[in-house]
Amino acid sequence: MASLQKTGVVGQMSLIVAHELRQPLSAISGYLHGIERLLDQNNPANSAMLSSGIGAIKSQAKTAESILEKVRSYARKKGQPRSLLNANEIVLEAVNTLNEAMLSPTKVTFSGLKGRDDKIWSDKTELELAVQNLLKNALHAVSSEKNPSVSVSVHKEKSSGGSPRIAISVSDNGPRLSDEAFEKLSSVLSSSKIDGLGLGLSIVRLIVENHGGQLEFFRGPENGLKAVIFLPEADENPGSSE
Repeated sequence: MASLQKTGVVGQMSLIVAHELRQPLSAISGYLHGIERLLDQNNPANSAMLSSGIGAIKSQAKTAESILEKVRSYARKKGQPRSLLNANEIVLEAVNTLNEAMLSPTKVTFSGLKGRDDKIWSDKTELELAVQNLLKNALHAVSSEKNPSVSVSVHKEKSSGGSPRIAISVSDNGPRLSDEAFEKLSSVLSSSKIDGLGLGLSIVRLIVENHGGQLEFFRGPENGLKAVIFLPEADENPGSSE
């Protein structure tokens, strides 16, 4: 899971770097071309040395652009095929793993769907990682509360378009977030620390979206936060397993 988490961070950071650096690299090449033309016109005594240096810079710029293209092509690759799994089992295993690890004195409570009506196309390890990230954030939020409470539930509902979906809700009774802090939950990166809240939520969002779902947050009327992973209910069509 640690390896997968690092992969998620690297993948998302690669997308950002590839997007942001493409234009400057292109501009560098354009400026270098202009300098070469000026050197040809002015014919300075040290033109040979300058031309050699410019040639090296141009070569390095092309190398960097080639590397970014490889990163972009890697990021665009399809994920691994999904398996038809039970959301209850995945979430319950994530809860049990956290509780047994005793990372917090607060025990996470779980309530799931009745019966076996919780099928989703999923990568088990990825979804466990997403749920555990949300649970760790919730446990951290209630760490200073007098009566801390963290719970996770799995239930069925319909999307705004009427399609059936599975909702995995992680709720806590931590302090109420300010408007600014609440808005940051939807930003790409809201933390500069490698183990910070922002990167963790970025990984969760990346995993959920790769599963065809959405990650949403809701504030309690007085305090607390609820994070919900919405995933499409499986239609048991093998073609939807990617």
